[in-house]
Amino acid sequence: MINGELRALSADFLCNRGELYDLAELQPAFEPGRREKLLGEIKSRQYAAFAILMDRLIDDVETARLANPERSFAPSPYRHRAKGEYSKLRLDALKVFIECAEPLEDSPECKFAERLSELRARLDPERTIDPIGQLIAGSDTAISTMLTVLRNMPNILGYHEAEHDGVQIKDIAQNSIGLPWNIAMISIDQMMALQATLAGQPTHRGWSTPDDIIFDPSHFKVIYKKEAAHAVQFTDIHKLMIPSGYRYMAEDEPLMDDIELASYPPGSPSGDIIGCPITLLPKRMHKIWQWFIDDVENAGLWASD
Repeated sequence: MINGELRALSADFLCNRGELYDLAELQPAFEPGRREKLLGEIKSRQYAAFAILMDRLIDDVETARLANPERSFAPSPYRHRAKGEYSKLRLDALKVFIECAEPLEDSPECKFAERLSELRARLDPERTIDPIGQLIAGSDTAISTMLTVLRNMPNILGYHEAEHDGVQIKDIAQNSIGLPWNIAMISIDQMMALQATLAGQPTHRGWSTPDDIIFDPSHFKVIYKKEAAHAVQFTDIHKLMIPSGYRYMAEDEPLMDDIELASYPPGSPSGDIIGCPITLLPKRMHKIWQWFIDDVENAGLWASD
């Protein structure tokens, strides 16, 4: 949770609008240096707003989770639409995240974030962000990523001949927060390329069906402590090669040559957009990761892999 002092500082930073509101009177065209400075101010305040909104969202989701007698996500009425158990867990969690995000739309932070988004759109039309839409989309990204990683944990360990059972997988998973953290930290376009490459997809199809996504385990390594498997890590996520033929969407032109993930997309600055808002609150990411570890273990899914 954001502590009281940091929350107060963030709120003060958001409310200290200064010259930002003067943008409403400006024309879109002005000197490049001035434009970049204003964009930087807007983005900083957007991140502060998202941090507060995400912090509150996680608190509300946790309250809803603990209110369920099973102390987990209550079954979604839509879970019958999912074919596999991991996909059902995704729908259970996503329903609660959406229900908890919607009331935040009337909060002062969300209203201010909407204003910032409008101002940013005048300076950079390609970077328009709807705050609640971003929270929900980012939540789905975090949920789908974590469940997909957990779904693949037994396969990765088996590939590297690391002996394990359900109890050991839980311990190993708890020490492997770096996997979803690394994925969430990269920018949006890089994340799409990473998802497609890890699953051997010629185009990006997303991770909305965790049961169907099988990672190439050669991209991972097992860390040992006292001769026992301790954690799973990427071998080197930034050196991962996006193969020629990859397309962001089916209608896009395919890549002509292999390219390192850190250099994708060509000509675009890396990290211009955060991959997922949860990365603004790393300690809360650990909490969500533990939720899904517990849910997967309680459903007995590792025992069936």
